[in-house]
Amino acid sequence: MKTINHYEVEILKNGEKTFKREKIEVIAENEGWIVLNTRNYDRVTKTKTFEFCHCRLDKPRLTARENDKIFKNGVFYEFYSYGTKRATTIRKEIAKFIDDRYGYLAAIDLSFIKL
Repeated sequence: MKTINHYEVEILKNGEKTFKREKIEVIAENEGWIVLNTRNYDRVTKTKTFEFCHCRLDKPRLTARENDKIFKNGVFYEFYSYGTKRATTIRKEIAKFIDDRYGYLAAIDLSFIKL
């Protein structure tokens, strides 16, 4: 039985934080796709072609949602790999994503606001 490692991190706006790591059974694989033994038979792509809607093997998917009325708001990390990934590497990737997306806010000079 072949397995793949799945890492998932959620940092929610309300302060909740979760980290999950699990091994998932691979039930089918070809040159472009990996099909996993999950409730929905999730797929992982091996190419750039479909990474906009599916996770790509060995490439982290980082997203952020704000003011969403349907889904949770926060920062979300997902990663699939046959190898293992260190927690320090995951932390660095998330910190870089947050800094790239929101870090400029810390450097804004507000001295121009005067009465």
